[in-house]
Amino acid sequence: MLGNWVIDNIIAMYDSYIEAKNQENFQNRYEGKEEYYHGSASGSCARKLYYQIAQAPESNPMNDATKRKLRLGTIFHSEMEDCVNYYVNSTGTLELTGTKSLGDFSILKVTQEEEIVIPSVNVRGFFDLLVETTDSELILIDYKTIATYPYKLKFGKNSKPSTNLRYELQMGTYGYAIREKYGRLDGMYLLYYNKDDSRMTHVSVPLKYLDIAYQYWKLINNLHAQGIPPIDHGVSPVEQWECNYCNYKDLCKGKA
Repeated sequence: MLGNWVIDNIIAMYDSYIEAKNQENFQNRYEGKEEYYHGSASGSCARKLYYQIAQAPESNPMNDATKRKLRLGTIFHSEMEDCVNYYVNSTGTLELTGTKSLGDFSILKVTQEEEIVIPSVNVRGFFDLLVETTDSELILIDYKTIATYPYKLKFGKNSKPSTNLRYELQMGTYGYAIREKYGRLDGMYLLYYNKDDSRMTHVSVPLKYLDIAYQYWKLINNLHAQGIPPIDHGVSPVEQWECNYCNYKDLCKGKA
């Protein structure tokens, strides 16, 4: 039927659009700087990072469905950036009239999507939001989209402490760079958005992750200086399941 043909083409158009936007993002943020590790990859498998920094061709590239899922996160990040800009441009502040959530504090300045670089460990990236209060405290916020099942595991009645610390290490990486630049950082928060039911919640990330993240990147640099890291569960891969979703899965097979 002609209608099916039209729908199939619209889906194909959207997949092509996502690919074009991904390429645009790469050109704007990463092209010509491929020698840097990505801060967003903090906590990843050491072998995967080795392939990335070596610019090895992906043996298992993401399929269209996965790219669509990731696009939802990009859309939410953009929406939050627009939200902050809306309040800053229209009212001059992020504070809503009558809010008491910040107690005696007021917001002096907000910075969004700013690049960070840590030359000593060859890492760069972009944080989501940095808030400076009138008493000069700096608060770092990162947005994360999450599906209902992992949301329940993390925040439900039977929640369990996660062994996956990638988000904490990512925040620690950004936070380390901010502390180096401004001389201080007073708080870090992950703001979660449930993609299925729109619930939002947040968790505080302890500042100890600034130094933990830096030590992680020192380890990665040391490992890569010796060549491709060996299979070493807890480091490469960090967790057993991640091999199933790795873009270098087939390339990595059979290599000690």
